[in-house]
Amino acid sequence: MCACGCMCVCMCSGLVRLGMGLCFVKLGNMEKAEMAFQRALELSPQCVGALVGLAILQLNTKHHESIKKGVELLSKAYTIDSTNPMVLNHLANHFFFKKVRCVFVCDVCSSF
Repeated sequence: MCACGCMCVCMCSGLVRLGMGLCFVKLGNMEKAEMAFQRALELSPQCVGALVGLAILQLNTKHHESIKKGVELLSKAYTIDSTNPMVLNHLANHFFFKKVRCVFVCDVCSSF
């Protein structure tokens, strides 16, 4: 929270860092992208976009420990916002390619 009592500047700073991180990814500078996403989380710990950005960077390394860390970051993002399309899409992709069966009995899963 700002000195004046509003949260606009603090949240805005986190979003600016998130935007910078996305730009760095587009430019191919993954090291600076990671730094920007980390800074966004320092400024705004509930920043789902920064968690997803870090998770994708981890998943893209394709190392076992990095993938585990990436899924943990996505899980944290899911606990913050369980309806976020980016979070849901990346979790679905991970479990689809890992070929994990759905443990819930639902109309969609029972039709297979």
